Amino acid sequence: MGRISSLAVLQTRMVAELPGCPEMLRVQALQEAFQEFCRESEAWREELAPIDIVEDQLEYDLIPEFDAMILRLEWVKLNTEDGVTEGLEPDPLAVELYTLTPGDPEVLTLDDGLEPTEDITDALTVKAILIPEFNSLDISEWMLNLHYRTIVAGAMDIRMRDPNKRWTNPAKAADYAMRFRDGIQTAKAEVTRDYKQGSSVLPM
Repeated sequence: MGRISSLAVLQTRMVAELPGCPEMLRVQALQEAFQEFCRESEAWREELAPIDIVEDQLEYDLIPEFDAMILRLEWVKLNTEDGVTEGLEPDPLAVELYTLTPGDPEVLTLDDGLEPTEDITDALTVKAILIPEFNSLDISEWMLNLHYRTIVAGAMDIRMRDPNKRWTNPAKAADYAMRFRDGIQTAKAEVTRDYKQGSSVLPM
């Protein structure tokens, strides 16, 4: 198939095996499956837009490009003015030097010892592990194109377990459930392998 541009496009792959199932229910199942996939695999990781730091300010709103929540942070980096100017990449901060507070938006709080002494443009960078908002169709294309088979399998499992419908099929649902779980485990392994190429310790 061609490049997938949105989650809703995948619902067409479900039509043949779900006779009579409305498009709305197919899309809803894809949304549920994708959210579960992201929560369990932690595979959706995005570097957020650089943030300007402000003198004496320790709290910063974290706003993903997509309609998504931040599950946790892979890393946080705090640069100097010279570092930003020269394009230098700082090391990630130790996890005890910041906290993430859930909310809308999520808030990153730096340790008191990191209180900025001046304003610096684009000095704070963050890589976040995301999960989509429940009803969201605003999802990264790279994630869809890398994991669409697993997402569809999860959605098929959800719909085929609907009770007393034309498309109900418990036996086939079990098969799709196994494919979904396998896809999650594969994604987890890929995240671990990719991270270990740059570090010997996974972030927690």
